Amino acid sequence: MKNLVKILSILIVAIAMTAIGFRACMIKIEPGEVGILNKEWGGGLQEKDFSQGYYLALGPLHTWIVMDTKVQTLNMLRTSAKKRLNRAKRATIYPPLRVKSSDGADVTLDITIKYQIKPKAAWKVFNKFGDGIRYQTQVRSRANKTLQLGLGALKTEEFFDPNRREKTQGDMMKQLAPRLDDMNVELIAILIRDLEFQQSFEAKIKSKTLTKQKAELEKAKTKAAEESGVTNEIHAQTAAKVTVIDQTLQKTLAEMTAENDKKIRRLVADYEKYVVETDSEADLYAKKKEAEGIKILKDAEARGQALKRSALSSTGGNMVVALRAVENLEFGTLMISTQLVNPLDFDSMMRRLGAQK
Repeated sequence: MKNLVKILSILIVAIAMTAIGFRACMIKIEPGEVGILNKEWGGGLQEKDFSQGYYLALGPLHTWIVMDTKVQTLNMLRTSAKKRLNRAKRATIYPPLRVKSSDGADVTLDITIKYQIKPKAAWKVFNKFGDGIRYQTQVRSRANKTLQLGLGALKTEEFFDPNRREKTQGDMMKQLAPRLDDMNVELIAILIRDLEFQQSFEAKIKSKTLTKQKAELEKAKTKAAEESGVTNEIHAQTAAKVTVIDQTLQKTLAEMTAENDKKIRRLVADYEKYVVETDSEADLYAKKKEAEGIKILKDAEARGQALKRSALSSTGGNMVVALRAVENLEFGTLMISTQLVNPLDFDSMMRRLGAQK
């Protein structure tokens, strides 16, 4: 059992030593970095960039150089600006840029330049300049020449003009970009952070600038007054046009109202005429129908009288007359001799009353 533990311990130590030895023969390339390999014993400088990962590094056989391919920052700053600046890991700080303007003023500028090595070109930079410090020195040297020429062409007043300064900044980028491109370095931006003049000259410039700004202010006031006059004239013209339009509208409304009243009166007259004519025709028609009805009624009454007379002149008519006579007779106390008249003899009684057979 002791032998087994001893063997396992030796095995674990051997594995650990092997891992340590293997790790010692490896190099790790971090993100944002590339490795450049020089095979010392055969092969020489490898013309490629090795991206992040682990690679074999066999002591004297392999020489590895790690270069930063992230965006680099070159700062040329005054002491006060250095204190305000957050010193990033990749920021290189140099003294501020000092130039003389075209009209002889000394100007001190805080400048920041952003750049980086082109993709897959780190081995070319190393092959031409060696380690990273040397190529960064070249970037600063070439940038300094371009900045001196570009900013030195400005007059003192133009340093205060943001548009002129921005144009000069763009021109300097166009001039510096191909010079860095020759180094396989890509220019990203040039930023003019701040500037200052010598105190006596700065006071003179400020006074001159203030005078110029006052002149511009007076010019703006004059322009504003002119524009105000134009505005008042436009208001007056607009008011006159509105008055004319309102008068025209009132006239048009009056004409339309009169015409509408005329049409309404004409319609009312036509309606009243129609009503009168319609009422007259209706009355005439009613009277005509009434006359026809009266005539028909009279004719019916005449025919009824004629028929009645004809009926009464017949035998049956006599009976009716007698019957009516009997019905209309009113007797008080009547005494009839039964010897002379038999009241139960109806035929005899009828004859006595005028009925004929």
